[in-house]
Amino acid sequence: MLMRGPGALWAMIALCSLGFFTCDKPHGPIVREGDLTGYVRIMSSYTPIPGTVVTCAGQTCVVGNSGIYQFWGVPEGLHTLKAAKPGFSPHEAGIYVERNTSYNIYMTRDIVYGRLSGYVYLSGSAQPVSGVTVTCAGKSDTTGADGCYVLDSAVSGTHTLVAHKNHYLMYQAAISIAGDTTINIYMASSTISGYVTHRVDGPVAGARIEVEQVVGYSDSDGHYRVSHVPQGTQTVKCTHEIYNAFSDTVKIRGDEKQLDIVMTKSEHDTLMVTDDAVVGMSAFEDCSDCPEWMSTSDNRGQDSLLRLEYFMRSFAGPPSTAYVGRKRFYVALPAMPVDMNPADLYRATLYLKPAGQSSEPGYITARQVMSSSSVWDEDALTWDNAPSVSALPLESAIVPQGETWQVDVTLIYRDVTSPEPGIRIQMEETGSADPQEYFYFWSSEAPASEDRPYVVLQANAY
Repeated sequence: MLMRGPGALWAMIALCSLGFFTCDKPHGPIVREGDLTGYVRIMSSYTPIPGTVVTCAGQTCVVGNSGIYQFWGVPEGLHTLKAAKPGFSPHEAGIYVERNTSYNIYMTRDIVYGRLSGYVYLSGSAQPVSGVTVTCAGKSDTTGADGCYVLDSAVSGTHTLVAHKNHYLMYQAAISIAGDTTINIYMASSTISGYVTHRVDGPVAGARIEVEQVVGYSDSDGHYRVSHVPQGTQTVKCTHEIYNAFSDTVKIRGDEKQLDIVMTKSEHDTLMVTDDAVVGMSAFEDCSDCPEWMSTSDNRGQDSLLRLEYFMRSFAGPPSTAYVGRKRFYVALPAMPVDMNPADLYRATLYLKPAGQSSEPGYITARQVMSSSSVWDEDALTWDNAPSVSALPLESAIVPQGETWQVDVTLIYRDVTSPEPGIRIQMEETGSADPQEYFYFWSSEAPASEDRPYVVLQANAY
């Protein structure tokens, strides 16, 4: 029942006196509250940063693995939000907090530099490896003889360490740099083994096997085993004082590589040249002061000198006139011995000794007599009946001054279709002879036998 009038007033006063109501006026405004939540992440990767301490309005939150921070009961209004963790730049921002406020924090790592160094070895050994390029954190260095590498001013953190050298398997590993860090690198190695033999002699003892400066020797049974050989594509070399050197490129992978080596012997044969002749031509009509020269029908098969000569004299017209003379020589290569197989031949060399008479140095070339040419006689050979030669030269060289000229004629001896192997030597004309270019070699008719041309054949003897 609602009371009205003066009685109601006295009733209210009585209740206040008994403590049922507070009759004082409010002392301040009503405070509203809000909440704040968000993520703490790395700026570059959005990865959570657990362990970050976040503070706001007197509250503190330590971020867990999820990267989330939360504040409840924050007075509504503007507050300062702070986030900090060692290794990261601190974050600070002014945030107006009300109900359901969201704010994500993005932090950047502090850039800390360190020094990464160490040595590069073959795995399983203390042998340093030189020439290895080591790369990490944008820095690189190449190892010297001691295998040491140093990367200064490398950014601290997690990186990929790479070590590379040609013909080696690449090394790669995830590492952490924190200040001055030492990490030794071990390049993958393996073992190579097998037997060294000769087809006739059998096992070869004392052969030296080398792979990338790692050396081993074969025993009395011809067996060898070389450990700590770099894995990758390597060249295996085998040498012995009475056998030809052996070399082969192999791929070495896994624990052990098997490679049997068959050695060969060399057979040398020196053959003297017996047939050689000079041929020449000239176009000296109406030239009163041109030198005496060979005609195209002249033969110089018994001359002690093999002559290379070129002469040219020109007069301004009209009409212009040029007088040209040339001398070249042919050498018949001695026949290969019947007991030597062309398939076993690995080098044939013609030796021509200069006679010490020459003008200014020029260029000379050797060309192969064509296989379709007929057999020729040094006492009948002339410019007119000389055999044709190949368009491409076998050898080209500056005129040798006092040194024996060596011409590689291996391909000619291997050509079994040639009726008689031979070459033509000529001086390459410059077109500016003034007045004459010439160069002389000793022929097979030279007074001293040691000056005469000869051929050395080198073949495998199994």
